[in-house]
Amino acid sequence: MKSINKGCFVIVLVLLALVAIGLGTFLSFYATPREKAALRRLEAQPELDMVALLEVPFGEQVVVSGKLEGNEEVASLYSCVVYHQEKWVVMYDSENSRYKGNWLRMSGHYPSLNLSIEGGNIKLLPVDHLALYASGDLPSTITERSTDSTAEVAHGIADGTQRQIGLRDNTRVTVVGTKMESNNVEPKTLYMGGRDVYLKAQQNAASSGFTCGLVAMGFGILILGYAFYKSQTLG
Repeated sequence: MKSINKGCFVIVLVLLALVAIGLGTFLSFYATPREKAALRRLEAQPELDMVALLEVPFGEQVVVSGKLEGNEEVASLYSCVVYHQEKWVVMYDSENSRYKGNWLRMSGHYPSLNLSIEGGNIKLLPVDHLALYASGDLPSTITERSTDSTAEVAHGIADGTQRQIGLRDNTRVTVVGTKMESNNVEPKTLYMGGRDVYLKAQQNAASSGFTCGLVAMGFGILILGYAFYKSQTLG
């Protein structure tokens, strides 16, 4: 019976090792190279003004920097013009014997936006999903505090608390999206900051992905070695 249990344990170790090695290989040699290739294409693009954007073919990915101007503010958001609605979810971390929390996106408000760039104004089209980023923290406002007295708390925030996080008008942003007709852009990402800062952040993220992949592969190889060692003790 003990040999059977040990055999099952070794099989689990081998499977875990293969998953780790596979994930690491995917991150380091597939996902990260694709991200870096896409980033190189973006870096090769010049800073786009109105004239340069007009020359970009329809359907091409573009990076455009400018200022959000003349957009309708949403009163309840303290001047935000685009935002995520998020909910604070608290879970117990048994490994560290404490509660931890994360903001979970529930919905969003991604309307048509005016973006002022060098040489004129362009329109960012309304979308169903939009990534909002910043080099620091995006402006946020608590909109609904949890009233459940039994709610767990993490970092001083009760489970179920809601907030809105987004961008205000007259904010300088970098937009990654697709060039559409009439010089409109269908945005995929809005980054609070200039083009150079955005590209640097993406470079750092790509490097981190490659490193994480190597760590996962190394972890998998170690597990595989341990599984081999344990298999030699069966009997």
